[in-house]
Amino acid sequence: MRHFIVTLLLLVFAARAVAAEPEAPKLELNTATVAQLVKLPGIGPKRAAAIVKARTRRPFRRVRDLLRIKGIGKKSLARLRPLVTVAVKPRRAAPTRSRLPTPRR
Repeated sequence: MRHFIVTLLLLVFAARAVAAEPEAPKLELNTATVAQLVKLPGIGPKRAAAIVKARTRRPFRRVRDLLRIKGIGKKSLARLRPLVTVAVKPRRAAPTRSRLPTPRR
């Protein structure tokens, strides 16, 4: 019984220690450099270059867009998801035009 209580207390304190650690900031996919992307698990220089090339053609709108990159599948995405983010850019409002005819003078 004593062993069980000691183990339980150790687990509680370990959980508190893990919860108290600050979370590392996520890497923004649309602005990250190749050097920053290479630090991610499973991302080497070629895949990092492919990510940069893909985002110059069409910026990422969500993390799931990484599936467009050759070599990144569902398992890789699951491993990368907690480490990366995509900043949401506000959309510009479309210019409005009045449908009323302009008065002639």
